[in-house]
Amino acid sequence: MSLSSLERERPCCGTATMLLCFDKLEGGVASGRLWSSCCEEVRPFHGLDGLLLTMEAMMDEAGEQLSDPRHLEQGKLCTAAVCVYARQHASIQGEAQFPGVSPETVYFKSALELLCLLLSLIHISEPTRPLYI
Repeated sequence: MSLSSLERERPCCGTATMLLCFDKLEGGVASGRLWSSCCEEVRPFHGLDGLLLTMEAMMDEAGEQLSDPRHLEQGKLCTAAVCVYARQHASIQGEAQFPGVSPETVYFKSALELLCLLLSLIHISEPTRPLYI
């Protein structure tokens, strides 16, 4: 499934749509780029903890103004499309899709659950390398 078809099938208008592009896995730490419908710029991240903090900062900066996502770049290792529906109880809730890995939508109820999904995605892409948050 391409990202453009993913976008047509499951647009997340009115929510924070994010594209997580994983480019490197060095020393067990994933890094890459984050694009969000919340802001125009692509932001780098280092580590999954840094990814979550960057996601939170982007949503804080955007407030209620979310644009329509049109960024269709993919990560060098793997890519995840995440739609955040809510930010409750000091966490995030939403859905994730993994183009090229699985056609199914996976729902998450917390940032920790999302981290576990992303760890699994990266492990599928690089099964022989150790991975740390």
